[in-house]
Amino acid sequence: KELYMTGKKLLSQDIGDLIKNTAWRDILDESDELLHHRYQLIYAVGGALPLPGGPHRWRAAQALLFVLVSDLTVQKLLEKHPKVVIRVHDPTDEAFPSLRLLAGQALDSFMPMLIKQLAKSLIENPPYELSWIKYHSYHEYIHEAITISECYPEILYNLPEEQRNDVLALR
Repeated sequence: KELYMTGKKLLSQDIGDLIKNTAWRDILDESDELLHHRYQLIYAVGGALPLPGGPHRWRAAQALLFVLVSDLTVQKLLEKHPKVVIRVHDPTDEAFPSLRLLAGQALDSFMPMLIKQLAKSLIENPPYELSWIKYHSYHEYIHEAITISECYPEILYNLPEEQRNDVLALR
C-alpha cells in the first residue's frame, strides 16, 4: 500500500502478485490468533472461564517451538529442505524466530518427517515442564501418540490426568 501511495504502482503490483501466487503457512501459537482484534469482545457476559487444557496447550506450543529452533538435528533437517521453510526473522531474547512453512507437495511430504523428528527430539531433551516424558516407561507409546494422529495407545490412559493432557496437547 505504501509503495502504491508513493507512486511505485508497478512495484506494488509485482509484490502483490508475488504474495498472491506463493503458497505459505505461518507458524504461530494460538494466543496470537486468540488475541487478534477480530476476536476481542467488547461487552463480555459472565465470568471469565479458563480455556480447556489451556496451560497444557501453551506448554506444548512453547516446547515444540523451542525444539524447532534449538535442536541441532531439527535444524539440520530444516536446512536440507529450503523449498519448504523460510526464516522470516532471527529470534530476539523475548521471542521465537519466525519460520514460514511453504504450502505445497514438498511440505506435504516433509511434514511426517518433521513431526517424527520434533517428537523424538522433544522426548530426548524436553523442557523442564515436560521433563517427566524423558524417563517415563511409556515414552515409546508417547512418541506414537504424538506422531500418529489416528493412534492413541490404550496404555496411555494409565497416565495421570496432567501427563495425559500434556500428551494430548503435543498431538
